[in-house]
Formats: sequence, structure tokens, C-alpha cells
Amino acid sequence: MEQEKHPFDPPGGMMIWLFIWMELLVFGAAFLTFAYIRKSEYSVFVEAQKHLNQSLGLGNTILLLTSGFAIAVANKRYEDHNKRQTLQFLWGGIGLGTAFLVLKSVEYSQKITKGLTTGTNAFFDFYWLLTAFHAAHVLVGLVLLVYMAHKIRRDKPFSSEDLSFKGSSAWWHMCDLVWVLLFPLLYLW
Repeated sequence: MEQEKHPFDPPGGMMIWLFIWMELLVFGAAFLTFAYIRKSEYSVFVEAQKHLNQSLGLGNTILLLTSGFAIAVANKRYEDHNKRQTLQFLWGGIGLGTAFLVLKSVEYSQKITKGLTTGTNAFFDFYWLLTAFHAAHVLVGLVLLVYMAHKIRRDKPFSSEDLSFKGSSAWWHMCDLVWVLLFPLLYLW
């Protein structure tokens, strides 16, 4: 028996959206703190920012946004009951998200090799905090999407207590949104 859905329930359920809003508030507070400290240590931030590879940052932006697009298409195919294309786009999105983490690891390796780690200055403290926190969210998103792919592949229905495909996708799009704000904040501003 299907549970009656409240007309104001967001796609994926209220609980995932509560988590998403809490995470967005945390990132928002970090962004505001970054802006405040950047103002007081402007020259340090401008000089440190020159050590970031804008091409890698842009590459990561393209990977994550393309992945988000693939996940959106996968959701549409899922609604259309096209299991094959749902899984194709879902695994494509997972692959692009994984490539994001690989490219971020390359960038991290470059920073570590140059000694640009936490403790270098306030800019790199924020760089590591914000990007690592974001990468952790991407990793959680990938785990959720892989779980969704396995459920869909096995034709396992989503119960009302289970995290849904839409909920997992909403988490993934939150990761996109945060990166779209992080990229210009760290690499371009």
C-alpha cells in the first residue's frame, strides 16, 4: 500500500532536504567568513590565489556540471521507465563525479608538493577546508548514486523509509551548486 504524499513534500523527501539546507548553511557561513578574512588579509589572499591552477578548477567545474546534467537526464529516464538509459546516464554521472575527485587529487598533490598546505596562510587554510569538505560531500553523493544504480539495476522498489533516487540526485545537485560558488570564490575572485 502506497503512503499518501503530502502536497508540500519536496522531491526526495523532507529529511534529505533538511540535510541539504543544513549543509548549505554551513558552506554559506564559511563563504562569509572567507570574504571577511579576505578583506582584512587582501594581499595574502591575492598572492596565494596565484598558486591555484585555474585550468584544473575549470576542468573540475565542467566535470561536475556535466555529471549533474547526466544525473538530471537519468532522473527523467527513470520517470519514463527506461531502465537501460537511466542506468547509462546514472553511471555516466558517477564516472564524471569520480573524475572530479581524481582531478581534485591531482591538484591536491601539486599543492602538497609545493608545501601549500594548511598553516601556510589564511587563504590555504580556507582552500583546504572548503575544498576537502566539498570533496567529502561529493564522495557521499557518489556512494548514494552507486546505491541507487544497484537498486535500479535489480528492480528493487524504493520504500517510503528508503532514500530515493530523487533525494540522492538532490544531494548531488547541492554538490554542483556549492562547487559553482567555490570555483569563482577561490580561483577567480
